[in-house]
Amino acid sequence: MFGAPDVDKLAAKGDVAGLIKATKYKKDAAVREAAAAALVPHTDDLVRMLVMQDQQAKEAFKETGKYPALATAQQMFTMDGLVAIGSPAVRPLLNAYAANGGTGYLTYQSILTRARGIDPQLRAALEDSDPRIQELVNDCLDVRAERGLGD
Repeated sequence: MFGAPDVDKLAAKGDVAGLIKATKYKKDAAVREAAAAALVPHTDDLVRMLVMQDQQAKEAFKETGKYPALATAQQMFTMDGLVAIGSPAVRPLLNAYAANGGTGYLTYQSILTRARGIDPQLRAALEDSDPRIQELVNDCLDVRAERGLGD
């Protein structure tokens, strides 16, 4: 039988994958919260990884007409980490979305509609000068409200 993940040990090792897994530990909310907090310093790395995974998946789709299952699973894992980070991930995600010309809309929308405690950052982003960001944020706020996730 396995015990709870040792978040301090995972954080000390820089084990981002282990921390993401720990955010899903069902038996203890404190473990999930500690793991999410330990992921915050890795936000920019996770956003860069998400962008890279998104680009690779699109290239594979162009070549084969389908998204490779492993690439999709890896991307979902990265997205789960960003969802767990929540509020500190909002601006880096929006910046990446804008820097990539507004591509990957559904990827970013998925993260921003699932993360908790991010509505103040989303509402502030409505003032962004980039209309693509305004559209994404508006849609995310609408979906969050429909799902009862609004803060």
